[in-house]
Amino acid sequence: MTVGPGWHTPSVADTAPPDPSVGRIWEEAQRLPLAEAIIAAGAGAARGISAAGIVLALSFGAMALVPISAFRELAFVMAFGLLIDAFIVRTVLVPAIISLVGYRSGWPGKRLRAARGTWTPRPHEPDRV
Repeated sequence: MTVGPGWHTPSVADTAPPDPSVGRIWEEAQRLPLAEAIIAAGAGAARGISAAGIVLALSFGAMALVPISAFRELAFVMAFGLLIDAFIVRTVLVPAIISLVGYRSGWPGKRLRAARGTWTPRPHEPDRV
């Protein structure tokens, strides 16, 4: 039995964006400049991300009702971590990092690069990063 990635493991370029707000930003960046795309996508995704974070934090927080100290500790850590993720990481840090990195945030895919026309590969040119 082999352990590790095999032929069936998808590459990073074939997978979906890691965050729903990132996917919305990439979609908006195909028709808007990146700064405007971050604002437009952030406004639409923030409500859904916040609601999902609250629901997940409450569901993990319900584990605190179990009268075992390990469950209470795990419930607190998971609920607190989810709230940090929902309200700080995904609503503040992800858009900030995308604005700092710019169109390279779409790497290794070519969705943003091709959308903005910064570089289009030619048949005789090797793919460059």
